[in-house]
Amino acid sequence: MRLASAVLGSAVLGSAVFGSAVFVAAVFVALLVGCGSSYQAPAEGPPPIASAASEDQACSRDAECVLVQDCCGCARQGRQLAVRRDRVAALQEAAPAECAAASCPVGASEHRSCGTDRARCLGGRCVPVVE
Repeated sequence: MRLASAVLGSAVLGSAVFGSAVFVAAVFVALLVGCGSSYQAPAEGPPPIASAASEDQACSRDAECVLVQDCCGCARQGRQLAVRRDRVAALQEAAPAECAAASCPVGASEHRSCGTDRARCLGGRCVPVVE
């Protein structure tokens, strides 16, 4: 009788542990799937881009430079950047994958780059015009 109780108890405990493991795995998968599609591009302003490298910002004149936003944008505590006009499409294409891990706080940014609507070439590098 004791042996039957011990075997039955082990079976109940084993199914409870297995059930908990399945539940935890299901929650993890749900979070993973939900987080994969959580990135939303900034709704206003210049287009969002992936991180810009120095070659994306190299310039020789103002007309080559345009404003873009980082993953969060000025509406969500981000900032504006300036890059070469001919690099925007490639940087935009990479943005969703890179920005998926970004955590963008609610609230407008006070970064000084968010107060401009122009970019220029300064010292061979595209920069936001900040006055």
